[in-house]
Amino acid sequence: MAPDAIKLGTVVLARRGGPGGGGAPHGDPGPWEPLDAAFLEDTDWPESEADTVALLLGLLHDLTLGAYLEQRATPSGTIIRVSVLPNDNGRWRAGGARTKRLKALFKLLDRGWDGGEGRLLATSEEEVGVGMQALYALIESPPEPAFGEPEFIGDQEAFDGLAGYENPPGVQTMMYKYQIVSGSVAYGADVQRSVARMLQMETNPATMVSTAYSSFMEQLTGQNYYVNLSTMDIRRYPERFPLSRGGILCEQMGVGKTLMCLALVLASRHQATLPPPGATDISEVVTDVAVKTYSTASMAALRLELDADDDELAGTPSLSSMCADIIVQSNPAAGWTRDLPISPVAQNLLNNRKCMYFRFPPPARLPRGAKRVPYRPAEPFVLAPTTLIVVPPILVPQWVQEAESHLQEGALRILVIKEGKEPLPPMEELVQHDIVLMSLDRFRREGHRDPDALLSTELLRARWKRIILDEGNIANNTKSDAMTLAETLSIERRWIVSGTPTTHLKQGTEVVTQSFLESEGLTSPTKTKSAQKTKKWSKADLDDVTRLGNMLKGFLAAEVFQSENFARLVTSPLRSIDGPIYGAVDRIRTIMSAVMVKHRPGIIDEEVALPPSTLTAEKVHFTNWQRLTYNALTALVASNVYTSGFEDADYFLHPRNTEAFNQVVANLHLACFWFSSADMDIEGALERSDKHLEKKGHKLNEKQRQGVIEAISYMRQALEAPGWAEWFQHAVVSIPYDGSGLPASILDAWSESPDGSPTTIDAHALRLLRGLNKRGADVAGLCREGWEERGKRPYADEYAKAMEKAEKKWRATGGEDVSLQTASLPHHRSDTKAAADKPKAPRVVRVKAGGKEKAKDDDVIDVQLNLAATNAARAADLSSVLPRPLPSILRTSSQSAKSNYVIQSVTSAPEDDKFVIFGTFEEIAHLTEALDLAGITSVYAGAHVAADARKKALKDFAKPEMRVCLLELKFAARGLTLTLANRMLFVSPVWSLDVQAQAIKRIHRIGQSRPTHIEILVTEGTFEEDIVRREAASRSSDEEKSYSRALIENPRYVTAEADKREYFPVKLVPVGSELTSPEKEELARALGAVTPPSRTPNDTPLITPGTPLAVDVDEKPVLGKRGIRFTEDEPAGSSGKRARFASPARAETTKRTRFASPEPTQKRARFAD
Repeated sequence: MAPDAIKLGTVVLARRGGPGGGGAPHGDPGPWEPLDAAFLEDTDWPESEADTVALLLGLLHDLTLGAYLEQRATPSGTIIRVSVLPNDNGRWRAGGARTKRLKALFKLLDRGWDGGEGRLLATSEEEVGVGMQALYALIESPPEPAFGEPEFIGDQEAFDGLAGYENPPGVQTMMYKYQIVSGSVAYGADVQRSVARMLQMETNPATMVSTAYSSFMEQLTGQNYYVNLSTMDIRRYPERFPLSRGGILCEQMGVGKTLMCLALVLASRHQATLPPPGATDISEVVTDVAVKTYSTASMAALRLELDADDDELAGTPSLSSMCADIIVQSNPAAGWTRDLPISPVAQNLLNNRKCMYFRFPPPARLPRGAKRVPYRPAEPFVLAPTTLIVVPPILVPQWVQEAESHLQEGALRILVIKEGKEPLPPMEELVQHDIVLMSLDRFRREGHRDPDALLSTELLRARWKRIILDEGNIANNTKSDAMTLAETLSIERRWIVSGTPTTHLKQGTEVVTQSFLESEGLTSPTKTKSAQKTKKWSKADLDDVTRLGNMLKGFLAAEVFQSENFARLVTSPLRSIDGPIYGAVDRIRTIMSAVMVKHRPGIIDEEVALPPSTLTAEKVHFTNWQRLTYNALTALVASNVYTSGFEDADYFLHPRNTEAFNQVVANLHLACFWFSSADMDIEGALERSDKHLEKKGHKLNEKQRQGVIEAISYMRQALEAPGWAEWFQHAVVSIPYDGSGLPASILDAWSESPDGSPTTIDAHALRLLRGLNKRGADVAGLCREGWEERGKRPYADEYAKAMEKAEKKWRATGGEDVSLQTASLPHHRSDTKAAADKPKAPRVVRVKAGGKEKAKDDDVIDVQLNLAATNAARAADLSSVLPRPLPSILRTSSQSAKSNYVIQSVTSAPEDDKFVIFGTFEEIAHLTEALDLAGITSVYAGAHVAADARKKALKDFAKPEMRVCLLELKFAARGLTLTLANRMLFVSPVWSLDVQAQAIKRIHRIGQSRPTHIEILVTEGTFEEDIVRREAASRSSDEEKSYSRALIENPRYVTAEADKREYFPVKLVPVGSELTSPEKEELARALGAVTPPSRTPNDTPLITPGTPLAVDVDEKPVLGKRGIRFTEDEPAGSSGKRARFASPARAETTKRTRFASPEPTQKRARFAD
């Protein structure tokens, strides 16, 4: 056997006896002897072994394969060792027969070399049931860095700066050991340097075996060899490709990834930026001065290629100028640095000296007979020492703040590119900075071009040292303008920074996953006697692989994936119907380990002791109207399901009704907070359901029949409830509040349910009354304004017509059985899709720090202008001692249980507690009104305000008097640091545990000094209870879709509601007005009476940093599937329509920002006095 032969494994042949073989049938195994073709041909093998014998003969007859076989007789049969020569020197001849033979052989080979062990060579028990989440959890912590020999002086400086346990020069904040330390005495060798690992990957990038090959190991020697399982090419040393200089920094959330990136820039500040390696179409690295002054042969040849005239040489270079060229070529930053510790003469020599190379155009290919060759000049590229950092717009101020907080003054020169359409500064100005920081939107704008135009930006004029893409999970979209530009730019080092680099890799389940794998013994080779069937990979796992491939091929520009098809070689082997083929899982695991920098779960937790954090699910009970609304909406869904016959065009699950289906699910979700729509058409749905039951009830099965009867019952409950139908007919957007503390005449003028529930008044009306409740004003004036305000409502014209029609009927019947006050709006719906109508949301209320409104509400301004003309003279003489027409303090409660919970929580909390509240836009809009009424200062930093307004809102949240920050999950769950807050509320459960964990890390991260408490509000008896009970494995996007579908197919009603209402005080005085001493005492007593909301009596789990735990509620799980589209999936522009309208004149002149989608203005209707 040749010394370089690869020992593949063994094959066992049963035998009936024959010549040779040695060894008694029942004795000890015989010695190993060479096996030749004659032995195989002369032995009497059982018929069942004929194919195997023919296969082995084929191997022996294939001389270029160099197969060497040994045999030994045992009581169980003949064991045959198989060795082959590797194809490293290309000795094999091409042949399809050999490929078929080797594929068949690998299905038979046992791994054992001395005898069969029952483990087939091309199977791996370690890969059974291991998906992307498991592989992500099993990525090893960064190893001890080995930098190798420095190429430049700057390399040695960078290596030395990270050799000890000290911070990199320029970092004033003491970094944790896991951030930079390669081995910690206190925590052992597992605590590694993330920054050192990143620098190593940049300076000495690793190589990777071609992804066409799968790795195998010889049992006898432990050496690896590689097999292309498609062509069956077997090599000891296959082709290797260098990985890109960079990778993916995916440390868990809240551990200082921003500081790691800044430290990396500092450590490598004086490292040279290198030209593209291995490029054949570029010149040598020169300086602009050398091109103009050197008369050497090489420089003359370069000038000739550049079409420069030697007669235009700018003199002969001096010795000092030649020295300056050497300095700049070893450190290009020297040409742009103004603070070097050198003499002014030397500084002048270095100033603006460009280190550069030229890229030559490819040879022109012209058709025969062409007379002119179009001229294409060589492109100069300046070697820039600058790092481009691209971040989401909302994180730009945070990066600036991190640099100011953690770095010494002047340690890095940072240029922040402003938003807008102004062109970038010239390249010569950009490269004078260590960091150019810009938003993703600004970077995307640089990459935008017209279809027929060439890309043109200052960024194309240089080769940049590095680009860092924060929250870089967007890098999987290779067709976006931003990613197209990133791939086009010449950049030496590339980094993606993201706690969750792909969609389904959940930072919150790693510890649980790792514990499960270790308990199953999947982190080390397992020995079993039979191969297990490999588990098929999920769609989510395969999506993650595809996204990772897009990042590697696109943004990271890894050479190994440029020349080979990632989908064919990496993804496709994982898609097999029986599960991944052999080597496919190990291949993707190798790729992830090579490009990702992260610590294994628990390592960082040992070093960083964050304050404790608790996560609880708090049950809230519907108020009466809330339960009626939720059940009415559910009944509308049931009516649609049963009356459409599960197939009509109006059926929500009909393929053409995708938009309606999504809106229904969103409405059911919103109904758990507060839902309002004038187009619910309960009466019409009730009538249709009754007729359907009467005419087609005999065609329904018992379940369907009972479903229709139950839906009819709940619709009638809502319509018969005092005030409910009246309120919803009036299309009131704002949440209703208890106004029983107000005069009856005021309620009669301002309430939208004066007949059925006269003490109910909406939040918007309360805010208007607050502005009108001035000293010296009278109740009659406020009543007139109430009628005027109701006349502005969009239903007013239609309601007036209904009143007129009812009055005519009343006169015609002599006043019998007709009530003017109960005239209802006409209904015109002919479909059954009322439950899919988009709800309206109130305008977001913005409040300045200190409790003053940023701008008075438009409607308040209208009311005050109307009063001004008649009250101006009298107002001048009013005394501060005159009484107010309304009480200064009103104790009230809303019809939204969740809104009440929020107000109670904030009001009863210590004054230094700050809250971050996540919800949908509609929920947040309602909360801004509630918080404003309760006198709680808040900021909104969501998708419905401009970028500058978001930045200002986050800055204002830092003020001591600001209590609440309102955010939307999709827009602000990632990246932000809000450690000023110690409380967090999720208004609704979040389907994705990853998104939930990301949101929690906004407050529970490094920098947090107080214990944090996170609450998820869950309405009792609804699908929200099901969500918090579901484990992480049952929260995939596919599960969410089927869950939502089940919610439509199997409507569920709620019977429980709150047995009492919790009240809180509202200060009914104009904003900015001072309270008298008695009023202050009354307010203090009312605030003191507010108690924290009652908590769900369950054990509160402790949150391990980065590891959110599944929360439980008291009761047993409700069987059956219920579904919803949750907060993180709300589209950015899915705000409700405005419910209040400005007059046409004001609509044209107003400059106030509108937070909801616009609607055509309507003429106001006014009732006569």
